[in-house]
Amino acid sequence: MEKAFHHTAIFTLCLVLMPGTLWADDARSALKRARATSRMIDARLDKAQREANVTATNKANAHVLIRRLSLDLNGIIPSSADIKKYARSKSLEAYIEARLSDPRYGLHFSNVLTRAFVGRRRDNNAAFFRDWLGKELEKERSFQKIAQELIRGTPKGRSDAGNGQAFFNRRWGPKPEEIAAQSARVFMGLQIQCAQCHDHPFNKWRQQQFHGYAAFFTETNYRYKLKGSSAPSSFAPRFLFPLEKPSSLTRRDAVAKLTTAKENPYFAKAIVNRIWFSLMGRGLVEPVEDLESSPGRFPQLLEFLAADFIANDFQVKHLVRSIVFTKAYSRNSRRLSLGRKKVPSKDLEENQQDRLLRFSEEETLFARFTIRPLSPEQIVDSLLRATGREALSYKGGAKTRKLAKIRFDYLKEKLQGQFEQLYDDSEGQADLFQGTIPQTLILLNGSFINEAIEAEDGTFMERLARSSGSRKILLQRLFVQTLSRPPSKAEQSTLAPLLGPRDTRMTIAEDLMWALLNSSEWLLNH
Repeated sequence: MEKAFHHTAIFTLCLVLMPGTLWADDARSALKRARATSRMIDARLDKAQREANVTATNKANAHVLIRRLSLDLNGIIPSSADIKKYARSKSLEAYIEARLSDPRYGLHFSNVLTRAFVGRRRDNNAAFFRDWLGKELEKERSFQKIAQELIRGTPKGRSDAGNGQAFFNRRWGPKPEEIAAQSARVFMGLQIQCAQCHDHPFNKWRQQQFHGYAAFFTETNYRYKLKGSSAPSSFAPRFLFPLEKPSSLTRRDAVAKLTTAKENPYFAKAIVNRIWFSLMGRGLVEPVEDLESSPGRFPQLLEFLAADFIANDFQVKHLVRSIVFTKAYSRNSRRLSLGRKKVPSKDLEENQQDRLLRFSEEETLFARFTIRPLSPEQIVDSLLRATGREALSYKGGAKTRKLAKIRFDYLKEKLQGQFEQLYDDSEGQADLFQGTIPQTLILLNGSFINEAIEAEDGTFMERLARSSGSRKILLQRLFVQTLSRPPSKAEQSTLAPLLGPRDTRMTIAEDLMWALLNSSEWLLNH
């Protein structure tokens, strides 16, 4: 298996170096390439789990996978129509392709990358950035070209007003030192900022290297006073490590091409590690934005995926498809090492420590799916869908739909603003959103949620309750609408009787919807 892995990695690297060897870019070949990559990912992970004597969890059931895929690929819980359509499918391949072709695909990964690149910022410039990036991802444009535009900034001859590409530079400018540090962090996973003022105490970066790199981000003579110097020194543009300098008219053109070059040992790895992190809950290397901190548990896998990413023209969708097709992505999140075996009290502490170690191994070896909280964007969009406030859920004529869209945009803007005030992230860090459940409950218990679940005449809840017929059907619809699954037998037998007769059913339905939306199951991607 080890030889097969290396042979495939070498074959992929050959594709990078040999022009004209890529497959035709059609749906069948795209699927074929992704499946091949998925098999190599699983082979590497399976081998590591066997060597560590860690047992992987079973495949999650269809309802769990439908919800997981919708959240990870579209940033929202699935619609009840999609659950009904795909839940009985033996293969979720068609569902995956539907999610990848949905307009929300570009929007979701734009949110993921915007948060990492520039932080959560609520202004028109950030909105231009998100919209532009989402459209580029939806068009399946090479991420190498996207990154070059972000580093380069405003295209020649164009104003940066309303220009999404320019926002990365405006966000971290105008000082060359700031944009240099952020470009290294975002596009190469390198933490070089300490070397601005002194040689880095823990790795190879020196002041001379930092300021040679920073000189690329100004078209004028770059000068900086080094530590211990009596006067500022002049620096010519010099990349962080030896690469053949492209013939470019501007310094920005040169650094954009050097940063995203196929030969750059960090660019492809940094993007692969970030996308893996967003889908699997932890990176192949952690921290995600520090590729030098540790080689991680799977350095050869990261090398292979970076080469595969390059060979497929830096296509983010290919990388995403390859990961979600793996067995590792489809695994259950249940903790096998935390079983219910009874242990004598004298051995309890030692047993608990052993369980925690095994649990950590399961997580770092991707032997089970990593549970993680929904992001603010996922919570907002999912809450609007669950409560029938999503614009697309409204029926009627053009005027009705237009008014519904205006109402939807207002609600979303208001709700998004509340979340981003509670969970500010303006520094552009890749860490997972770590809002605690109590914090989230404070918001969910506010005026919006109470208004959204009211079963008054004409509301979504009223229509849902009246059209459901029996208590059993209503309970099932409430569960599917929120948790994306039908109730278990135990839940059915316990909760259905509580709904009572029709004249009191509305109030109980409101309370039940509130309880489901306040549950940890709803607030977590599992």
